[in-house]
Amino acid sequence: MKKFLFFCVASILLLLSSCSKNDYANAIPKEAVAVMSLNCNNFVDKAGIKSSDLVKEIKNNESEMDKDFVDFILPLIEEPKEVGIDFRQKLYAYVHDNGMGVVLPVIDEDKLTNVLKKLAEKDKGLKLETEGDYNYVALDNFLVVYNGTTLVGSNFYGDDKPFRQRLRNQIEQDNEKSYASTEGFKRLEKSEEDFVVTMDLSNLPEAATKNVPVDVDLEDYSVMMSLNCEKGKLAAKFNLYSEKEKVQKELEEKMTKMISKVSGTYLPNVPENALGFIAQGIVGEDYLDTMMKQNPQLGIALTMANQIMPIMDILKGINGDMSGFVTMANVEEAPQFLVMAQMPKGSEVFSDPSRWDTQELGASFNPANNEVAMEGIVMGTTGKELYVTNSEELKAKASTKSGNTKLNELAKEIKESYSYIWIDLPKAVKLVPVNNGNEGYLTMARMLTGLTKDLVMKLTSPLEFKVELRVNSEDNFLKFFIDTCKTFI
Repeated sequence: MKKFLFFCVASILLLLSSCSKNDYANAIPKEAVAVMSLNCNNFVDKAGIKSSDLVKEIKNNESEMDKDFVDFILPLIEEPKEVGIDFRQKLYAYVHDNGMGVVLPVIDEDKLTNVLKKLAEKDKGLKLETEGDYNYVALDNFLVVYNGTTLVGSNFYGDDKPFRQRLRNQIEQDNEKSYASTEGFKRLEKSEEDFVVTMDLSNLPEAATKNVPVDVDLEDYSVMMSLNCEKGKLAAKFNLYSEKEKVQKELEEKMTKMISKVSGTYLPNVPENALGFIAQGIVGEDYLDTMMKQNPQLGIALTMANQIMPIMDILKGINGDMSGFVTMANVEEAPQFLVMAQMPKGSEVFSDPSRWDTQELGASFNPANNEVAMEGIVMGTTGKELYVTNSEELKAKASTKSGNTKLNELAKEIKESYSYIWIDLPKAVKLVPVNNGNEGYLTMARMLTGLTKDLVMKLTSPLEFKVELRVNSEDNFLKFFIDTCKTFI
């Protein structure tokens, strides 16, 4: 059974063929909170697997595998159309008031029914029946309804009879009554990424909107998220947007007043042994003003904190890069950190002892050095630069500006970002302590992270955020993942 998981994953990827019109997308309910698309058309090329090679592998290892599985899957791999579903088209899933649903294109109703009948023979809990122009498949609390063009599935509760009508109505509804008529769906269709989610924020449940800024009307905004297997990395992307041109422009202007591109000022200060690094371009006064207006509770908290230390003046004073890094020598020692920020009038904030309630803070104040120390953390200014650290040794080492090899290679993309977070995964995982509860998992994690380069999170534009898991391979991430599974299984 060594290669069983690989065969399952690869078999699914190879059930992709044919083509059809996307009228089946009209079955997506217009009131869906979120809609997801899976672009299966990308997967065969990215996986780098040929049908003939997989059939050969299965036959060579047939003695190690379940006979029923082999008898069922081989014909589908050799002739993918036999499944009856057109996996070359985008597959859709959606979230609605009843839970989750799926919409798939049907290319051969009879072949799909035959496949389901075979599955029903192996799983007695799967019930299949036909009534008029529709077929119904029920398994536990999940109901599937399909005809010659469209399959819709959704979870349900109680009697499935009323729910059958609901799913039939979805299949029969025209474009105007469907999510397929919306601007969000048009964006979904234009996307070439492997997996994409679009969400209209106005459809969010009330509990999820409690902390939304007071000046934001959710009716105006949507979010698009995607996941894509690329050369040497797995990439996720998040976009906030509005279909209203005026609202979109105002949002972009508001963000560009608060943040700026990272200049890379503190890249030379990051030592070779850094586990992680963060950089952000900030326009302090506008940033603080906007955040307090959008979140009154934050404003109250900062105003109260400002009574015992000049936190608001510190935040207002930052103008330019704010960067930080973390180091950790071994699992027995606590992490050390240093945060630095461009602060043109920093000395003015730290030169007045009356601004610091040292008794309340449990701190000591040194106006000669423009420095405050409290609970092992030192905060101060060199005149035009703010620093916060728990290690004077780290601060001294950073001043040598020896730099970090990996970050120096990433300097260009760091300077093209508004915010940048970098984590050296192999180095970080090695420092996680081993105990009886996590030994097996941690060993596997160390083996896997040994194949990775790093984890990067970056704000590439004021309204676009990316996350990338980078690996030590020039192959597409999907091929890398499958080859890795073959190695470890």
